[in-house]
Amino acid sequence: MPRRRPPQLIDRALGAFIGFLGWLLLAFFLACTAVGAFELFVLGSARGLGLLALGVALYFGARLAFDTASDAV
Repeated sequence: MPRRRPPQLIDRALGAFIGFLGWLLLAFFLACTAVGAFELFVLGSARGLGLLALGVALYFGARLAFDTASDAV
């Protein structure tokens, strides 16, 4: 079985940075989803639907960032 090389400092730093970006995307996801749901269901604005769609895209971006960060470390 081939031995896996130990993670280098640059790998850990890159993983931490990408993980930070994932948390940032997750925060934007929560904000867009909350504002979009409020605008769509309370105010009846169609702009809320766009914000909900943006929130879903940010969620999948955050998942991709977390997967990439976990592979780097």
